[in-house]
Amino acid sequence: MLLGSNKSIEDRVIEYLGHKNASPKVLWSEINTSEPTSIQAVYKALRKLLKDGVITKVGTKIQLNEEWLEKVSKIIKTDV
Repeated sequence: MLLGSNKSIEDRVIEYLGHKNASPKVLWSEINTSEPTSIQAVYKALRKLLKDGVITKVGTKIQLNEEWLEKVSKIIKTDV
């Protein structure tokens, strides 16, 4: 769960991409330093996030999907 105590690989990817865009290998390297994770697990998480429309791929870089960010922002603003 995002921002919860038990962060999934998807959560950690979203958290990192909230700061800057990155290639899959850079994402893996950053995630792997905080908790040992296989590169296959990172690619699996990226495929799921791409399918769900959370991230987009631009060239070799991965970034958060602007439309997804807008939706999340609206939810947060209306629920608070």
